[in-house]
Amino acid sequence: MARFAASGDLVGFRTTLNMGTRQIFFITIPFATWFIVMPDAFVRLIYQHGVFQSADAASVSGALLFFSVGMAFANGNIIMNRGFQSLQKPWLPLWVSLINLALNALLDLVLYKPMGVNGITLGTSIVASWNFIALVYLMRRHVNELGGRSIYEALARMAVCAAALGAVSWVIWWGLRSHAHGLGSEFLIVGFMVLAGGATYLAAARLLHLEELDLLRTLVRRRRGGPPPGDAPQQADLRRADADLAVEPGE
Repeated sequence: MARFAASGDLVGFRTTLNMGTRQIFFITIPFATWFIVMPDAFVRLIYQHGVFQSADAASVSGALLFFSVGMAFANGNIIMNRGFQSLQKPWLPLWVSLINLALNALLDLVLYKPMGVNGITLGTSIVASWNFIALVYLMRRHVNELGGRSIYEALARMAVCAAALGAVSWVIWWGLRSHAHGLGSEFLIVGFMVLAGGATYLAAARLLHLEELDLLRTLVRRRRGGPPPGDAPQQADLRRADADLAVEPGE
């Protein structure tokens, strides 16, 4: 993005930003789904040993659940921040972050008493979501559009894939969790759940023709010795993708 911004190539910049945003959501949503649908599975595996008992696991599971609600947006903020840095406008996300401090403090004050630590993590998720929305709004003002329609459509299909992942993982966990006695058995059950749920997510993504799956494969191949980033074919692909992302003004 910095290379495109430095050369004044807004087509390449906004297309890369669009693709990167969709890719981050594609990778993050499965983990957020697991942590929302069955947080206790992971908390038990990692922490419930020794003096850390089931009551402690229940408390931490709730905090993980509410934190995961905003996980995808928190990761989306990373690429948006990089975009503003590439445009040499880092003060814009800085101003948003100052608003975040006040909003976070207010939400903690309001939510902690009725929800305890769950209110703290829920407040963090709300702030992360607001931050992403604000950064997208500011970015659109500087690059005219981000291909919002393609992002919304991709998120809708990812939600279907995540629902399938959550259903398969939930059935496996609730069917086998009574057999989880000790670290070894818990590791095997959670590992099987993750493999089955992940395979379901990827199969659903392939069935729904999610472009993000193809992009992920391309990145893996490139890492293994494919053409380096910045070559002529990639530039042509970016411009073709930008044409596909064309939307009505203001979308």
